Amino acid sequence: MPLRRIARLVAKRATMYLTNDRFELQRPPATSREIGDVPKFMRHIVESGIETYLNRITAYASLAGDLQGIDLGDVVEFGGSVPPLTRLLSYRSWNVPPNYPHVDLHDLHAYADQSCDTVVLDNILEHVEHPEKAVAESARVLRPGGRLIAMVPFLVPVHAAPDDFNRWTPKGFEVLLRRAFATVTVGAWGNRLALQLSIELGVPSTWPTFDHACQRFGNAQAWQMLRTTEPEWPIVLWAIAQR
Repeated sequence: MPLRRIARLVAKRATMYLTNDRFELQRPPATSREIGDVPKFMRHIVESGIETYLNRITAYASLAGDLQGIDLGDVVEFGGSVPPLTRLLSYRSWNVPPNYPHVDLHDLHAYADQSCDTVVLDNILEHVEHPEKAVAESARVLRPGGRLIAMVPFLVPVHAAPDDFNRWTPKGFEVLLRRAFATVTVGAWGNRLALQLSIELGVPSTWPTFDHACQRFGNAQAWQMLRTTEPEWPIVLWAIAQR
């Protein structure tokens, strides 16, 4: 039996939420909910090519909505990632230092206390051995009232870069951040349709994109999948924490 067919059968068995080989997201269970007023940001992100990966689109859209009209000041994005958020948020400057091991989140000794207004950790904390130290260091370099913007995966396979140490539930992520920040708001996105697609594609060798979703389920279903989250099946979490 071809490997792709085996993966599809496993996905069906794992989710147990299929009707005629399609998820019934047009009639979601009572525990699912529509994510708030972010569709305009989702459409902008997809149609402008800011981000194509399914696991990031809703998170970026939600952050753009929550931070709309806020000047984030001097931003430092640790982790060396390509910063799509620079095209969605307002700020004075945006600095992306070299990645680990050149810059180690456990000890940001090169950065003075209260030296920036915003720290961005975009899918970085799962790769940090002692995330509580990284969060404390992020808080230390922030000026009073400064913000931490963070994203982490949950229902995502192990992907070493160079290592993969951690996963958090939404509540666990909030607890981690509250150790160093006064206010924390956590969001989450995920559903069994998106999880099925990830299994079929063979994540992490192939990460699902919006085009993958359209090809597999159709355009309308793909958009609805982005807008629907099932709290019991979070794939990605994001947070805004403020000192």
